[in-house]
Amino acid sequence: MRKISFIAFFFVAMLILNVSLVHADDWPEPGPFSVVSEDENRVFHFGNLPTGVYSNSNPPSLIYLVEMQSTFLWEADFFFSQDMQYFAWIPQANTYGSSMDATEATAIVFYANGKEQKTYMVSDLVINLDLLEYSTTTATWAERWDNGSNIIIVSNNVLSLKTVDGVSYRFDMTNGEILENTNMPFGISWSNIFIFVVVAIVILIACIAVVVFVKKKSIKPRHD
Repeated sequence: MRKISFIAFFFVAMLILNVSLVHADDWPEPGPFSVVSEDENRVFHFGNLPTGVYSNSNPPSLIYLVEMQSTFLWEADFFFSQDMQYFAWIPQANTYGSSMDATEATAIVFYANGKEQKTYMVSDLVINLDLLEYSTTTATWAERWDNGSNIIIVSNNVLSLKTVDGVSYRFDMTNGEILENTNMPFGISWSNIFIFVVVAIVILIACIAVVVFVKKKSIKPRHD
């Protein structure tokens, strides 16, 4: 009887823990939207026309089509170069189910003229996966909003962002390659270095204390 009670208690505890780790989403339904290029010569259409980039004219003429991995698209998920020849798709809804497997969550996809160039999964960019926040459809991996404003920056065909574990990236939007990141070599982050230094200092202090203690024990009192 006690064994059954313990198993039931353990099951309930794990259920509560999972609920706290994974929360539900309340996404608005994706709707048609259009984004005009900075020079106002091109426009990205989703919904009313086949997804793609068109001339900003009446009627619009197709420049290139885009085949997306998902139909759950929102305007805030897209980051365009000035002429819209290149763009990055950073899906807010990037994972499904409760597996919480970061290798299955899309972080960012780069496109050139509507063709996919490079895809990064969350586990490709985040070192400390324990800092991810999961919902039923998302794995939050990047610092994205500040007072309601998107803080992912596009400038001169370079996209810059920062992950939840503090690694900053700069991507070449023409091909999706990483130009620069603040991650240390061999997968060591600054946070890991800080932890290593703290542990090393503690070990050093402990060693000094042991040496001092041993020396004191080895000193014999002199008898005149």
